[in-house]
Amino acid sequence: MSIHRSAILAIVTMTVLSACTTPVPKQSAVTQEAPAAAEAKLDPAAGQTPAVKPAATPQPSGAGAQLQQLIQERAVTELRTVYNGAYGASLLFDTHSLEYYAALFYNKDFWKVTKTLDSKRAEQRYEQYARKSASLAEADLRRIRLQASYAHTEAQLNERSAELSALQADLDAQREQARQIAAQQTVAHQEAARLSKQQADAQKQLKALKDSIRRLEAQQAKLR
Repeated sequence: MSIHRSAILAIVTMTVLSACTTPVPKQSAVTQEAPAAAEAKLDPAAGQTPAVKPAATPQPSGAGAQLQQLIQERAVTELRTVYNGAYGASLLFDTHSLEYYAALFYNKDFWKVTKTLDSKRAEQRYEQYARKSASLAEADLRRIRLQASYAHTEAQLNERSAELSALQADLDAQREQARQIAAQQTVAHQEAARLSKQQADAQKQLKALKDSIRRLEAQQAKLR
């Protein structure tokens, strides 16, 4: 019986020692980083916001974008500019880098830009862009002139239409007045004719009365 108890005690002791000496597995890289990731999440209850690294300001790329940036910074000097309608060409100079910019633009937006350190090449390219802007603007300038001419013609048309309407109104008024005068004249002539007849009848009656008076006076004279 004592031997059996000793065996059981030995087994329990070995089990405890084995559990104490078993190595603990290391945490993986993902597990180690999990607490940091948890801290970066928003906690609505605490009102915390993770720090966000500001995005880097994009640098302009291409000659056109560089020129636009330099103009905004007032780092270039305008040497020449020509306008042809909505098109135009400019020659600008960067006094810091000694670079020239020849640009062709439309509605003040750069379309083609050439950057060079060669002043002669910059002048040549500017002249090319100037001629190009003039060529491109021909149709636009013609449209502008035609629009102005049409607007002027339309204004004259409206003016002449108003003048015609006024003249027609005056003519209608004159005709109406002439009709009224003619009607008045007819009435006047009829009245004059009636009065003339009455006058003639009255003259006859007056003559007859005068004759009667003379006869009576003659008879009266004989009786004296």
